Formats: sequence, C-alpha cells, structure tokens
Amino acid sequence: MRGRAAKAAAMPAVIGVGEKAIANGHRYMTLVDDLEQGNVEYIGDERRETSPRTYFQAFATQARDALRAIGWDMWPAYINANRRDVPGAEAKMVFDRFHIMRHVVEAVNTVRKREHKELLSEGDTTLSKSKDLWLYSEENVPQKSRERFDALKGTHLKTAGVGVEGVAARV
Repeated sequence: MRGRAAKAAAMPAVIGVGEKAIANGHRYMTLVDDLEQGNVEYIGDERRETSPRTYFQAFATQARDALRAIGWDMWPAYINANRRDVPGAEAKMVFDRFHIMRHVVEAVNTVRKREHKELLSEGDTTLSKSKDLWLYSEENVPQKSRERFDALKGTHLKTAGVGVEGVAARV
C-alpha cells in the first residue's frame, strides 16, 4: 500500500499546507504534512485552491472538525480552501512567522521610505543609510551599528514607532 491508502483513516490534528517548486517556470506541487509526526500526508498537483481541497474532502466533516491547527504560508488559494472545507477554520489557521515577518519588513520599509522622503525635503538626513538597521531583530543588530540604531529608535520618527522589533513583539 502507498500514499493515503497506507495512512490511518483519521486526519492528523495539526497539519501544514504549503507548496514546493518542482520545475523552472513557477511549477509547484501542494504538500500537506502531519506536523506532529513529521510525515507527508498528501501531494497535490499545482498550488491552486483545489489542491488542498482534494485532501480535505477525502475526510468526513467530523474528521475535519477535529483539526486543531493548520499552518499556512498565506497563499490566498489555500486560505480559501481552508475556509470552505474545515469547520471553524478561522480559529485553526496559523500563519508561519517567515511570511508574517516578510509582510512586517515590507510595511516598515514603506513607512521608512515615505518618512525619509519627507525629511529630505526639509533637509533632514536622519534616516539616510538606515534601511538595513530596521530589518534586524534586536539581538542581531551589529555592534558597530547599535549606538546609531538605539538613537534612531529613541526619536519620534514614525519609522521608530513601527519598526520590525516593535511589530514582531506583537506577532
């Protein structure tokens, strides 16, 4: 026996759903993993909404209801599948830290760029050459940059108020 046929009839309580690149040109497969046992539960074609839905629909509603958590990478099609096929989906979705932090870093950088542009128009270079400083977590700021970063964080800059460290603490 292979694949699903070799697995227990019960759905794992904690799963992860993500994609894996399989070839050049943005070709992917969908993987569903049992995160407690460390097993691949399902491999689906593409990375479409139908990919995890095929997995979910192989189980009775009661089995899907018993899921405690589903780890996702924020791919909208996967989120939609979860919402359609898993009872109580909103309370079971867990987004991985990597993808959350990617969004946080992008948001902080957007604020920094906008504020830097405003400050430059007034002749203020406070944020010049500070982009990389805002991308570090507190413990990873290089020693040579710590004094400048601490000074920037202590200002009333908008960027200092939304820095990665501040947002990450809330995630």
